[in-house]
Amino acid sequence: MAVGIKDIATRLGLSANTVSNILNRGLAEKYSPETRSRVVKASQKLGYRPDRAAQNMRAGKSRMVGFAAVNASAGGRLDNYGILPFMVGLSHGLTEGGFHLTMVELSEMGADGGLDLPRILEERFFDAFVVHYGAPERLGEWARRSKTPVLWWDCRPGAKEASLYRDEAEVTRILMERLFELGHRRIALLVGEEGWGRYQRGEAVHYSFAERLQTYTAFLESRGLPVLPLAGYGIQELQRGLAESEATAVVSMGAVSESFFLAASRAGLSIPEDLSLASLDLEARIPARGFRLGGVPYDRFAAGQLAARLVLERLDAPGKPIPSHPIPGVCVDGDSIRAPRGRGAK
Repeated sequence: MAVGIKDIATRLGLSANTVSNILNRGLAEKYSPETRSRVVKASQKLGYRPDRAAQNMRAGKSRMVGFAAVNASAGGRLDNYGILPFMVGLSHGLTEGGFHLTMVELSEMGADGGLDLPRILEERFFDAFVVHYGAPERLGEWARRSKTPVLWWDCRPGAKEASLYRDEAEVTRILMERLFELGHRRIALLVGEEGWGRYQRGEAVHYSFAERLQTYTAFLESRGLPVLPLAGYGIQELQRGLAESEATAVVSMGAVSESFFLAASRAGLSIPEDLSLASLDLEARIPARGFRLGGVPYDRFAAGQLAARLVLERLDAPGKPIPSHPIPGVCVDGDSIRAPRGRGAK
């Protein structure tokens, strides 16, 4: 038989209100250390477990935070695996504050159309939302109508409120300055062919793509240096691009595939002796095994923890806006960034 507040109160000769204040309501400081200790020890001895569902119902809260993101393309191929470390950090931070994280599929949000408030919001299942780039923009309007706080992650850069984003312009500038400082004057930018095509046609791309490309271009043009885009990840096109560009350093938008190393080898280039290689987006929590790629790490786990703190602060102060936070970056040389020699040396 489950042990309740009244059982503990009867055994200790205290009121049920006193026991509840100490165990469930966060008001333990009102009582003496001796009384607090007696209540806690008795609850542990009797095996008391609080009924969180009943508590949440009385408080009008679910103590659940939803996380909405684009996860997979048609057929279930994962496209957004970078959200995992952020989700883990977010979950850790929320759990410490007595909240739990739930993944929300976009189908539950009515992503396929319709302006009516989705059932998942209408029923107030979540106390707050954290939303990644790619979720429907009308989620913001839904949240305002349902009075549910929302924190946007890696989107809406520059917004005064409720945006947690990486400062991609600053990240790119830091890396370019490091390569320039080492003596590189022919710096190529490795971009995906699809994203490059959309950008060239003036179509929508993620802010990180646009800010990285624009900062890279502006940095080189301001110094009278050539802009050298390498579009596509095919081995032959990369080999040809490396030869034609005569680049002494290559900056990648994200992870670097094995095809690049094979293309560089076929072009007769060794990394980092003949060609420095850097990434604008290194996952900080993945341990390096052997070769350490240089560039600017992105600690998504830490970003998730920061997001949890911002959400919890907002829930503790209803009506207070969530401040926006740009995430800075620091360049690391790793094993792939060195001063140029041979064809590109000053």
